[in-house]
Amino acid sequence: MFPPLRCLLVFVVTLIASSSAFSKTWIVDSSPDHVADFKTVQDAHDGAAEGDILYLMGSFRHYGDLIATKRLTYICLLYTSDAADE
Repeated sequence: MFPPLRCLLVFVVTLIASSSAFSKTWIVDSSPDHVADFKTVQDAHDGAAEGDILYLMGSFRHYGDLIATKRLTYICLLYTSDAADE
């Protein structure tokens, strides 16, 4: 492989690998007594940058509707109530 081509290849691989390093993870929790970055999924979507990760905590409250206009990663946890076990 020619040196200029090798340099270009290293640059492209480094650029692709580092693009995910600049993403931010946001915590979304609709429970009023929990600390989080956002309370609704739409507010989180609007406040996040493309490529960010939205981590939705399990909650008995509704997160609201979402109109998605950018590419984000959503990670959701299910909520289970201890009351069902009683």
